[in-house]
Parts: sequence; structure tokens; C-alpha cells
Amino acid sequence: MSIINEALKKAQQSRKVEKEKQRVQAKAKSNSTTDFSSKPAPTLKPQPIEKKSEPTKRSDFIFTWKMASIVTVLGLLVIMATQNYQREHAVNTPVVDAAAKPQNKVKITFDGVFLADDMRVALINKQSMHIGDILNGMKIVAINQDTIDLQGDTGIIQLRAGATYLL
Repeated sequence: MSIINEALKKAQQSRKVEKEKQRVQAKAKSNSTTDFSSKPAPTLKPQPIEKKSEPTKRSDFIFTWKMASIVTVLGLLVIMATQNYQREHAVNTPVVDAAAKPQNKVKITFDGVFLADDMRVALINKQSMHIGDILNGMKIVAINQDTIDLQGDTGIIQLRAGATYLL
């Protein structure tokens, strides 16, 4: 029985020690959270208000705006240069050689006219034609909004857009 009594005494002592530790910890917690009388109340010091740098943000905006403007202008200049290059280097390919006279009548479909600034293009047989090009032995002398004029041996013939002719 002595072994059992000794084990019970040890268990009781360890419980007492643990209870004492818990009591000390609880007291320490309660002192740290609820004991305001020992410490003076904190005073709030006025903090200096930092001014946001408006000129910096505005200058960033102005810089961005200027860069966007420059990029836009450069893009437009590239587009204009490309259009001028295409206009200057357009290849005029006649459908029929000027010296060759056709023996048979040929079906000609005049689809329409494209007008851009000083450039006029007629769409004939799904090919673009310009003033001075030769079509079936006849020279294109005028391209109007919805007609073209062809000059041949017999005189000037006017063709209307959206029609098919045998010439």
C-alpha cells in the first residue's frame, strides 16, 4: 500500500503545483490588462500632416499626355507617308496592249468607281483601272462618279457603273 500512497501524494502535489502556476498566470494577465491606475494615460501627440506632392503627380500626367500625343502624331505621319508612297508607286497595268486591236467583242463588266482625293479608280472585270489605261483597244479618258468615258476609233463611249457591255 505504501506504493499507492506515495503515487497519490505525488499526484496531489503535482496538481497543487499546476494550480499554483495557473493562478499566477491568471493574476499576471489580469494585472496587465486591467491595472490602468499604475500607468499614466497616454497622451496623443499631434502628427504633422504630410502634403501630397500635387506638382509631381501633375507633371507625371503632363508627361504621359505629351508622350501619347507624340506617338499619335507619329502614327498619323506613318499612315500618310504610306498612302503617298502607294499612290506614287502604283503600277498601272493595262488589260490589253495599246497596239493590239481586238478581233472579237469582249464582255466588260463595269462594277464601280472609287474616288479618293485626286485619285480615281474604276473597277472593270474585277481589275482596277486608271485614266490612260487601255481597255479592249480603247483608252480610258475620264472617270466620273458613276461613269467612265472610253475613246476608240469610233469616238467616245460612256459606260455606267453596275452594267455589263460587249465591246
